[in-house]
Amino acid sequence: MGGIGKTALADVVFHRLSSEFEASCFLANVREESEKHGLNHLRNKLFREILKDKDLNIDTPSIGSTFTRERISRTKALIVLDDVNGSSQLEFLVGETMINFAAEVQ
Repeated sequence: MGGIGKTALADVVFHRLSSEFEASCFLANVREESEKHGLNHLRNKLFREILKDKDLNIDTPSIGSTFTRERISRTKALIVLDDVNGSSQLEFLVGETMINFAAEVQ
């Protein structure tokens, strides 16, 4: 459903709420960017921003080392993923564990 302002609305909400979190990341155009650069590139961009680590590189299917997973689990973060076109993209970017945690919080 294109053209009704979902991205613009998400961006406004993101900017209003992001100050309430330790970290935040808005990944726009996930579908298009993943086709151009791959999901691994997007996941690294996401976690570099969330963990404030410009040198972080996760090159495995799971979310990196135990140390990285522990850092992520201790960080209160707001993540907005725009234009995700499948659950497999979501699972790859944030991991099944994070999806299950978000579902429990709701």
